[in-house]
Amino acid sequence: MKHMVYKFNNIKTILFFTLFSVGTQVSFATWDNKISQFVNDIVNVNPQEGSVYVSEILDSSQNRIYLPFSNRIHEVLSSSLIKSGISVTNKYFDANLVLAISYTKSFKGLSLYGSVMNSEGKNISSGSMFLKSEALPSNWQNRSLRDISYEIAGKFDEQLAGQRVNAVISGLTGGKSNSDEFISDFTVAMNQYMVEDLNNLPSIIVKDKSNINQQVNRLKGRFRVGGNKVNLNYKLSKSDGTVIATASTEFTMSTSIPQGMSMYPSNKNIVKDTFDNIDPNEGGISVAAWVNHESAVYRDGDRLEISIRPDVDAYIRVFYVTVDGTICQIKPISEKDSGFLSAGTIHVIGGKADNELEELIITDETIGQETIKIFASLTPIEERFLPIKRVEGVDYACMDDDYKSLKIGMAKALQKRRNIYPVNEIKILVK
Repeated sequence: MKHMVYKFNNIKTILFFTLFSVGTQVSFATWDNKISQFVNDIVNVNPQEGSVYVSEILDSSQNRIYLPFSNRIHEVLSSSLIKSGISVTNKYFDANLVLAISYTKSFKGLSLYGSVMNSEGKNISSGSMFLKSEALPSNWQNRSLRDISYEIAGKFDEQLAGQRVNAVISGLTGGKSNSDEFISDFTVAMNQYMVEDLNNLPSIIVKDKSNINQQVNRLKGRFRVGGNKVNLNYKLSKSDGTVIATASTEFTMSTSIPQGMSMYPSNKNIVKDTFDNIDPNEGGISVAAWVNHESAVYRDGDRLEISIRPDVDAYIRVFYVTVDGTICQIKPISEKDSGFLSAGTIHVIGGKADNELEELIITDETIGQETIKIFASLTPIEERFLPIKRVEGVDYACMDDDYKSLKIGMAKALQKRRNIYPVNEIKILVK
């Protein structure tokens, strides 16, 4: 009897999966068939009259998002035409007809708009259709970070069409508020994708950070988290702050962020007290700065080298804010050293050729976001006003106080009543 019950339950299970599979196939066939019918209705042409070029399917809304599912729609359109005996070409100028398709998406589904034009650009026919969300594959709205990077790069290419622009990628930072400057696994991944996608464009030449100077443009990105949504904004600016082009998009974390990828550093609550929101384009003394890892990611045993180059003769002080919030002055290392650097001189801190400071070696005792803060002045910065303590036999001087105390001391040292901010900073991620 038990055996009979088991067989009966097993049959029900098999029957359930059979019905589920059939239902799924019908659902997929439905959107395929609807698109096939749609294209056959608007492309009413004799197969002997020539070939059709199916254009890239683009978002016609103001957001102009890139939806990878549009590639599947393109495949269905082309396949349907071929099955109808119509020749399809991937060369625009070889086609007798052009099929242009655009879309808009909403939580209810996907609207498609199509038009057919002849070689002279005259509209022959047009039409539209709507696909309900429940009739589409469950992942039809999904976009990966790679897709998002591709979209942003494409938007810049549209605005810079016909130009060749040099640019240094300053990186991506952000958080839940406009003042947040977090970096994380997410920003590292986006930086990598953006460099790769921008390098594929004819309009932008990506330069190494060591090429930063007053003539090189900067591409800076910011993200803003609100619930499950992330707003992403990039700005390409000249050295004087003039905006050349911008690109933005929005995506959902649950469908675009890979499982296990963090949006924030592990020391989020500590590092938030050191944000300055500075912009090297805003004027003042210009000091270029970069590190020896282009990704700004460091692991246990890595050597950290910090290169700085002022554009004018200046007195420089460099502070290193560690993962746990400890602040140490790493340039200059001696009270007798004023920190003066000549214009155009590249000084490497922590490098093998650095005769002042021992090598800076990263350890994995603590992980998270660290920051190098660079202050500069045309006049000497008096150390006696700074809240640092020197220890005999150590190549750097550290503080017991917080970052706010350092900026107060810097204002006193420069005899300023206003807040003093670094002229530049570098954020690194220790993993």
